[in-house]
Amino acid sequence: MRHPLRARRVAAPPAGPARFWRRLERRAVAGYDRQLLTALRHAAAGRVPVLAARAAAARPGAPTALGVVELSVPGARVQMIAVAPAGQRAVTEITGSAWLAGAGRYGRLWWVAIASGHRHDVVVLARQVRLIDAGAKPTPPAASDPGSCSLGPRRATTLARQGAAARASRRLPG
Repeated sequence: MRHPLRARRVAAPPAGPARFWRRLERRAVAGYDRQLLTALRHAAAGRVPVLAARAAAARPGAPTALGVVELSVPGARVQMIAVAPAGQRAVTEITGSAWLAGAGRYGRLWWVAIASGHRHDVVVLARQVRLIDAGAKPTPPAASDPGSCSLGPRRATTLARQGAAARASRRLPG
């Protein structure tokens, strides 16, 4: 006989459509993250030059100082969303030739390393990273969704080749 104060076991909720859709969403986001990480690592391995860097507030008048950093590379833009003010300042202070040196995940955050011949490497932490094809229309940072990555590994290899050609034409160290 069971003790009267012992709680009864509660049956697990049935595996319904909500669980199916949550799992499907998690798989889609994980696939997007893998695709983006592969593209960024291919670009970093090819030492793609950073042509321009700019920082802006994510939302003007917002209570937080987090902002958006955008790097222009040959054929694409790397957009980092929710970057701290120190990261924004470090990116805008890069002078001379610079190139993508690495990228990855640090827990929930993304990191992107930018190397320069004149300074130490700059590593920027961001909550979200988007890799946008240069021909794509700009979208606001608030509309960042898993479908916003327009470059796959094949396109990233082309991006690395374009970076090598731009490096050769600009005589970047390498």
